[in-house]
Amino acid sequence: MESLALIVGILFLCALGGGPISYFLTRITINQGNERKYKVARAFQSVSVFFFALIGIVAGIQIAINATPIFVRLICLTGAAISILALKRQFIDGRNKI
Repeated sequence: MESLALIVGILFLCALGGGPISYFLTRITINQGNERKYKVARAFQSVSVFFFALIGIVAGIQIAINATPIFVRLICLTGAAISILALKRQFIDGRNKI
């Protein structure tokens, strides 16, 4: 039973933490120069934002559609919404284009 509680805790932290982590990664501004080191840094930032946001969205929606209490659903849906906001900020608004 301890391992099940550990897995549920890890999933909950992924759903809750994926959104804010990816959002704060979009807040980091990288120089828009054409040098190779800036392009690599922007690419690494984009991949990191996508990875954390994807984990936050998948885990948040997975927990929210299961039979869970309403407060847990709200927390997970908030994490998923922040993940979507981070993806929008990184890729659609064009904060750090590669």
